[in-house]
Amino acid sequence: MENRIKDNPKNKVDAMILPVTGLPATIGDYVDFTQITQAEGLKFGIEHYRRRKPHCSGTLIWQLNDCWPGVSWSVLDFYGFPKAGYHYLRRVYAPLMASFKALEDGSVELWITNDRAEDVTGALTVALLDMRMGEGEATLWSEEVRYAVPDNGSQPVWSGTAERIGADSSRVLVVRANGDAFPAN
Repeated sequence: MENRIKDNPKNKVDAMILPVTGLPATIGDYVDFTQITQAEGLKFGIEHYRRRKPHCSGTLIWQLNDCWPGVSWSVLDFYGFPKAGYHYLRRVYAPLMASFKALEDGSVELWITNDRAEDVTGALTVALLDMRMGEGEATLWSEEVRYAVPDNGSQPVWSGTAERIGADSSRVLVVRANGDAFPAN
């Protein structure tokens, strides 16, 4: 694997995976952790550009598949099997997408991006979960939100203050459509 990685220093990828998953202990962990880090990076970037509609709402996938086995940025491996990034891309390129945008003051906005040729309205649920708690106790709070987004538009539909969300790495915001209007995020 070291021979295939042409970048210097060779361990530069460690700086990328450390904040997402921590450092791997085994080669199996390395494969999993790098795929999750790639998927999260693609998700972060594509959501950003799609929210900027109409200023910039286009992105290209640099490497769809591998032409030989190895470590790469592809989202399909040499055998055609989807990597984690492939599944993330299916969600992030949905015609109706919900995404969170962190603001400098610690607050968060929820945006709906609509690529459809029609206005959309609906309801969604935003929830704050604590990943340290048991399955039935994980929800700290949830809120139902109504949204209306014009055709081919992107706009914030909800915001949460830094105090309400809390700066705790075990907490995660989730959004789900009330129905199947868009994939959960």
